Amino acid sequence: MKKKKSTSVFKGRIKENASKRKKGSAYGYLRIPKGVDVFSPDPDSSVEMDIMPYVVTTKNHPDGIEKGGIWYKRPFKTHRSIGADPQTVVCPTTIGKKCPICEKRAELKREGGEEEEIKALRPSERNLYAIILKGKKSDKKVHLFDFSDYLFQEKFEAQLSDFAEFETFPDLSEGATLRVIFAENSFGKNKFADPTRFDFIKRKEQYDESILETIPDLEECLTILTYEELRAKFYEIEEEDDDEEEEEKPKAKSKKIGKPAPVEEDEDEDEDEDEDEDEDEDEDEDEDEDEEEEEELGEQIEACGDVEELLEIIDDNPDVFKADKKALKKITKLKKLKAAMFEILEDEVEEEEEEEEEEAPKPKRKRK
Repeated sequence: MKKKKSTSVFKGRIKENASKRKKGSAYGYLRIPKGVDVFSPDPDSSVEMDIMPYVVTTKNHPDGIEKGGIWYKRPFKTHRSIGADPQTVVCPTTIGKKCPICEKRAELKREGGEEEEIKALRPSERNLYAIILKGKKSDKKVHLFDFSDYLFQEKFEAQLSDFAEFETFPDLSEGATLRVIFAENSFGKNKFADPTRFDFIKRKEQYDESILETIPDLEECLTILTYEELRAKFYEIEEEDDDEEEEEKPKAKSKKIGKPAPVEEDEDEDEDEDEDEDEDEDEDEDEDEDEEEEEELGEQIEACGDVEELLEIIDDNPDVFKADKKALKKITKLKKLKAAMFEILEDEVEEEEEEEEEEAPKPKRKRK
């Protein structure tokens, strides 16, 4: 007797869901394995961590580590603010593949594009670590920790590369715990963790080699879009703009001329006028507040001297800045204003030079 074919709505979906749960969840451009957390440091805090080694499973590791060897970090590159809903994405050159964003950047450089646009498309260098928190924050779990190479790894190496422990700190049997002081810094109205000091401290106990089985493969923790997926996401804004231009051309409708309708007195006209005046006042107040905030951001950028560093800070503190997209828009606006200002100044200098050349008296020819 043949079994009746199942028509249940659950068939296939439960197994698929269980498979996804085993793989874990997504956190921006990171894929989080089941049982692993993401660590984000708090401002004004001291953190003790053991940076754990992992088994390299790729042939083209950026640090030149052979497949099957163990290493303590996975360098990768990202592009910021990609797509209509701006997101940070992993650059495919991280795994030796072509990147449509890098290709566009190279094209702009060849064709003499705007410097600000070229800078905006430059990939940022970051590092992904597997860590186990120690001290007061210890929960005996493995955490993924990713940070800007410029703000974390470079400072770490600059401060501790001369110490003997630097050669073996990630080793399972001879390693050392790393203590990091994250100072409280601010940008606009947001506070963020800024790593300022690094120290090695002696481990209370070392690790057995079997712990490597619990450390995630950092290669598999990066979400890397295909060339086609990334290209579609990157050019999404331009494609939408084209569609909007077409939609903005309404078809003219013929109107029939008839007798004017009698004007009825509206009892709410005065109230509507008062409401419009109140709305105008509110808009003026908002504009004044925006101008004040822009001036404040401008002063902070001047003090920092490097917009790229500010963007690195924002990338490293997604929880702090994710709700404050207004600040990011103001940075972009300030960058565009700065570029436009330089263009105006250059034009004025060129005009002055041309006027001076025209006003300069021509040398008289000497009579023989």
